[in-house]
Order: sequence, then C-alpha cells, then structure tokens
Amino acid sequence: MTRAAPTTTRLNHRGQRITRHSRTSLLSVAASLSVPIAGALVLAAADSSRAVQNPTIRLDMIQTGTTYDQVTNVMSVGVIDACLTTNPPGNANTHSHGAQLIIENVEDLIGWSARFNYLGDKMRIANVDATPFRDLNTDQLVGFANLPIEAASGHRGVTTSSSIPAAPPDNTNTAQTASVGACYLGSQNFVISPDTPHTPFPGDDSYQAVTGGVLATLPLQVVGNEQGNQLFMNLDDGSPNSPGSSFSYFDGAGLVESLLSSGALADGFHGEGVTCTPQDCTTLECPATPTPSATPADADGDGVPNATDNCPSWPNPAQNLPPWTVGLDDPDCDGFNTTVETPAGTNPNLHCGANAWPADINNNGFSDISDVVFLTGAFGQPAPPTPARYNIAPDPPDGFVDISDVARMVGFFGLGC
Repeated sequence: MTRAAPTTTRLNHRGQRITRHSRTSLLSVAASLSVPIAGALVLAAADSSRAVQNPTIRLDMIQTGTTYDQVTNVMSVGVIDACLTTNPPGNANTHSHGAQLIIENVEDLIGWSARFNYLGDKMRIANVDATPFRDLNTDQLVGFANLPIEAASGHRGVTTSSSIPAAPPDNTNTAQTASVGACYLGSQNFVISPDTPHTPFPGDDSYQAVTGGVLATLPLQVVGNEQGNQLFMNLDDGSPNSPGSSFSYFDGAGLVESLLSSGALADGFHGEGVTCTPQDCTTLECPATPTPSATPADADGDGVPNATDNCPSWPNPAQNLPPWTVGLDDPDCDGFNTTVETPAGTNPNLHCGANAWPADINNNGFSDISDVVFLTGAFGQPAPPTPARYNIAPDPPDGFVDISDVARMVGFFGLGC
C-alpha cells in the first residue's frame, strides 16, 4: 500500500507558512549495509541515503559578482576568476587582496577543509572568515555552511579551524602549507545541511544558493617588493602535504567524509603589476615542498633513560617536543594528560595510532575537519550516551560535549601525530 509522505508546517525566516515533505530514498536499503567505504566515516543512523556528490572547490580571486541578500537569504556566485592582475608597476608595500573560496555541486554539506601550498615570503594566507556575510533579519553571521535557517534558532553556529604558519623571513623563497576549515554546530540532517544547487526535493525554502556557495573569504597577504612577479596560491589534495582538502556531508545515515582530488580543486594566481598567468599546479606542484622528516623509530626506547626523558612513551632521542603544549602527566607527549585520555578511552602511553590520540577520532593520523565535525554534531549532549571520545575538555573532562571540547580539538587542527 502506498502511503502519503508525512508533512510538517512551520514559519520561515520571513514569517511565511511553509509545508515541508519529509525526504525519502529509493536507496534506503543501501544505507543499512555495513560495507566499509574507503575514505568515508559513517556515524549514527538517521534518515535514508540519497546524496550524489560531485563538488568542486575553487579560489575566486576577484569577488565582483558575488552577493548575499539578507532580505531573501539568497547567496549568488558570479564568474569565478582564477587570476587577479593589478596595474603596473604594482604595490611595493605589504598589502592584502581578498579572495573567496567557492564550492559548487554539493549536497547536504556539513563541513569542509582546504589545504593550501604557497611561498610564504611572496603571498600567504593571513586568516580565514567562514561567515563573511550578515543576515540582518536574524542579526547572525552567515556563510554557505550555515546558510539554511532553522525555525527555532535561525542560522546554525559555525566553528572555524585553521593551521596557518607565521610569515617566514623575506627573500627566502620559503615553501609553506596551511589548512583551514569549518562546519556548522548541532545535529545533522538533510534540511539543515545546505545544497548548491538545491536537490530536486530540497525540503527547505529558507535559502537559495543556485550558482554556488561562499565557504569563506581569505585575505591573501602580498609581502612587499613583489612588483613584476607572478604569485600563486595552490589549493591542493593530500600530496605532498596531508591531510588534503575534503568535505563532509550528511548521507541520511550520518556523516561521510570525502577527500577531494586535485581535479576537483582550482588554484588562485596574482600578477603584481603584470598580467596574471595561471601556472600548472596539478601535474607540477607549486611549490615543490620538501618531504617532512620522519619521526625517530625506536620502538622500545630512544636512548634517553626514562628518569630524564621528557617524553618517556614517545621516541625523541633529540628530546624535541611536538608543536603543542605537553602537560605534566603526558608520557606520550600527544598533548593530552592521562586524566583526559583514560576516561576518553585512548592510550595515554601511545602517541599515535588506533585509539591513541584524542585529537584524531577517525584514526587517520591527523586532526582534521572530520574530527571537529564529530564533536559539533554532538554539541550540547552529555557523555554518555555520546561517546566518551568526544569529551576531551576540561582536564579532567566534565561529562558534556561543549565549546571547551570543540576549542580543544580545534587547537590541533591541521596537525599530525
């Protein structure tokens, strides 16, 4: 027997009464399968799977044509320009150009992460703003990740993560890499996760983003005395630096993280006082970055007696420390004291690996946007029933997944164990 789809009625952000039909899927059986999917993470069950993903993320170096209408909650993306040319002779001073990170052809987005490679003494990322617009109807900051409006609370909150190195000395031709990302806060479902363009049955008329969504604005800082030079910002996959660019979406069963290939990413270029010419950063890395040094491999000991070793459970013969604060009760030097790792269920004597590092929930060796999304999806919930692995702050943990846990996780964003 065929049943009519259930409906709910609510008011949208303009006070209009709307009726929403619940989404169903012809592939609901597939959502119940436990077959592992490479590069994906699946969380708690919810609705049924339907998303077909084909996203691209591109740098728009000229923001003309991109608008946000706070009256209608409509985001419009114009022509995406990979090149920015400034008139000769160019600017001799240190200055910034605003660029936008644009996503197209994505369904039910929860979060995103972008990896950039560049020459830090030429043109570098200064910071990231994942909510560059303001909705004056709700007096909230908005980006694509939180564009849909929930009747009870307006736009969702957004948490932003970034790992951006400081500028190196000038005239050193120093290759650097940075990672930035963001995700919305709260429970995850089809309606609150934005699409561009809308799916055939969006179930939500609180927003429109037909031509693409602005994930973030990025002030690109041009270091002084670059007149006459071609500069670039390489939006990259995981080679040569990991983790690479990725996006997370809601598939009906939970969160799925998907890595983006170099073909789904488009770089940005700038001619400072000369005509901008795109470079090939797909088959030839721009820049060619050195391979990071390997971690000392002394499985049983690093030659330093435990009594004087600053990390007795992590091999570091030179007594080097990782790029985070090491506590007084942190034998594996992973940034988390035993008083946090024990209730979280990770190994306080293992620096890296399966269930070893609280900042790496998906055990891929990095703290990336998917790890942040685990926490934001359970925001405000007690632990248990939320997994103890999500409750990592304060020290000792307080039994709730709240902003202290998110802030703790974000502090490790873009770093590897």
